[in-house]
Amino acid sequence: MARKKNLTAEEIAAAFAAGGWEQKFPPILNPKQAGELLGLPPSTLSLYTQEGLFAGATNLIGKHRRYWRDRIITHLFRVPRDKSKQNQQEENEE
Repeated sequence: MARKKNLTAEEIAAAFAAGGWEQKFPPILNPKQAGELLGLPPSTLSLYTQEGLFAGATNLIGKHRRYWRDRIITHLFRVPRDKSKQNQQEENEE
């Protein structure tokens, strides 16, 4: 089994390069756009934000929250270091 790796910036950019996705989901998203991109209702997106799932991927502009598109995707698809070490150990045992 191949070791999982984190998404690269090039992979994320390539995903939005075709099919008009760049216009639908610009680099800075409002909560509605972020929820649509992730397939999450606004309440779940807000809960995840409050729990810190998107730490470093959001910003408040006045009272309005904004999300960095590439960062929220990176946060969702990152491989935790603990998990990747565990995967390596499991692969070595096989």
